[in-house]
Parts: sequence; C-alpha cells; structure tokens
Amino acid sequence: MSIIFRLTLRYMKQNRRRTLATTLGIALAVCALTAVVVFASSFTWIARQLTIEEEGAWHVRFHQVTEEQEEAIKGWKKAKKSYPAKNCREHEGGRCIDVEMRHPGIDTQKAAQQFAEQIGMPQLPEEEREILPDHTVVVYDETYNSDLLEYYGVFSRGSEGVAALFVSILIVIMLLSSVFIYNAFAVSAFEKMRYIGLLGSVGATKMQKSACILLEGLLEGAVGTLIGIAIGLAASRRAVGAAGLMMLGSQNLKIVFGPKVLLAILACSA
Repeated sequence: MSIIFRLTLRYMKQNRRRTLATTLGIALAVCALTAVVVFASSFTWIARQLTIEEEGAWHVRFHQVTEEQEEAIKGWKKAKKSYPAKNCREHEGGRCIDVEMRHPGIDTQKAAQQFAEQIGMPQLPEEEREILPDHTVVVYDETYNSDLLEYYGVFSRGSEGVAALFVSILIVIMLLSSVFIYNAFAVSAFEKMRYIGLLGSVGATKMQKSACILLEGLLEGAVGTLIGIAIGLAASRRAVGAAGLMMLGSQNLKIVFGPKVLLAILACSA
C-alpha cells in the first residue's frame, strides 16, 4: 500500500495543474456549503433570541387545562419546562400552560396533540379544528409558537418560511457542487487511464489500481474540504456580522459552528 501511496503522490506532483484545479473545485464547493450552513445556523440562533425576547421561549401552549392535567404536563418527558402562560389572548383568566420542549422540531405539534389526548383534554368542535402544513389535525385546544418553531425547521408557513428558504438554497448548492465535483473527478480518472494501464503492465492488481484512484480522490477531497471550510467560515463570519448589524445594530454576534454543524457540512459535502 505504501508503494501505491508514493506512486499516487508522484502522479499528483507530475500533474499539478489538474490536481490543483480539482482541489480548488472541491474547496469552492465546500466553501459555498460551509457559508450557507454556518450562516443559516447563526442566523436562526439570532432569530430565535429575538423571537424569545418578543414572544417568550415557549413552543406549545395548552389551553383550559385542569389542575390534574397541569401536573401531568409538568411530568411530560418531552417537556423541558412548563409554567402558567402570561397574557393568554385566547382564554383570559383561564388555566393555560406554556411548555418549552426538550428537542423542538418537526414532530413537536404532533407530539403535543398526542399528549393532549393522553391527559384527556376535550376535543375542539369540528369547525374550529385546523390542519397544519405537516397534515397534523389540531383536535385539541393548543397554540404553537410558530415564529419560534420556524427556526427549528417547522415550516408553519409552508414554502414561504425562512427555514424552507435556507433548505432550498442548500439543496441547489449541493446539486451544483455534486455535478462540479463529479466532472472534476471524471476528467481526472479519464486522464489517469494511461497511468493505470502502466501499473497493470508491471503487475498491479485490480484492487491496487482502484486504490490508486480512491487514494488520489481522498487526498484531494481532504485538502479541498479543509480549505473550503476555512474560507467558508471567514465568509460566513462577514455575512453574519452584516446581518447582525442590520437586525440588532451590532456585529459582535455568535457564530454557530460546533460538531453538529461540522457533521452537517461533511454530510452535504459527501
């Protein structure tokens, strides 16, 4: 394997232009993905904080509950915190409970409806029921903090939501990047046919020849990915600073880049 590694490095040095072009192509694709993912993560974090300041940190509001149901809500495993709602417009003076979910996401509304059934909340009349974008039917008297949930990926406004916009942009970049990277590697593999034939003439096995192609791809991919992430982080930092200046009047905002964001970038790049 060490011989294959040395031969691959020698081949890459002899074809520096092609190697550089392929690596830069990968770097640009990863840069675009990194910039979008990091900017989207940072932007949603900013938007969440603004929404929490204006409307509160609750995700689900249970209306007109009894004392027993309130105790059941406090013990709900999916609830991080629950407390009496302030200024409940739907039922002034009633017992309404706000709940902050442990893991808010696309199943929040469905889970809340199922839990309402478990604790025995009365059903709404047919004419007052609502069908949510995820096809969940609101059978029980609950309200959802749609503005906040939207920044957790719950598309309460369908294709018009901010989260849906980021996902659409990311999908377009992924498609364009995959085509670009595929073409770069296809050209690289075609140009290497002569070299592969030379390896076969000196007794290289089929596995060794395949390893040579894969090894070059791994080396170019690793270098291109590292460069792309570094440039993408720098670009997203500027974009987040500009967004923060427009929204909050400050450029000193948090850049969200952790293990989950890195895994998302690597998954999209793969």
